Amino acid sequence: MIFLDVDGVLNSDFRSRKQIASGQLIDEERVQLLGELVRRTGAELVLHSGWRFWLDEHLRPIRPEAQQLTALLKKHGMTLAGKTEDLSETKSYLIPRLSLTKGDEILLWLQMHPEVKKYVILEDLDLHKLRLKPHHVQTDPCIGLTEEDVERAVAILGEL
Repeated sequence: MIFLDVDGVLNSDFRSRKQIASGQLIDEERVQLLGELVRRTGAELVLHSGWRFWLDEHLRPIRPEAQQLTALLKKHGMTLAGKTEDLSETKSYLIPRLSLTKGDEILLWLQMHPEVKKYVILEDLDLHKLRLKPHHVQTDPCIGLTEEDVERAVAILGEL
């Protein structure tokens, strides 16, 4: 299982204001790297990003940004298998303890899915959970997902 964040993983701080204003919020090169990871490991995707609020309970997009995400995933042979529950008191991305909440949300999902033995977390934030640390590939938010990150994730999950 791959727990997927979007901002700082599938995009980066290098995106220009013009690209963001035009709705190009995701870097397709990063999606291609994610696709390589999925193909090499056979893993499924669980969205734990704030972007999950832009999908309904059936993982259908309810905002254009989520439509772009699901379309790019599909283009590269991927779909979302699920999303983590929201344990935050507010859906604001600016709450100071967001990374603590995200770790708890992943732990809850794992508790609800005990059949999952291997997982990796693609996230640019520190999740502050020792139990998650061996599974966490922390991306550089200025760059997003890299080939090196993919290799570290493959080492955690194992290849097919």
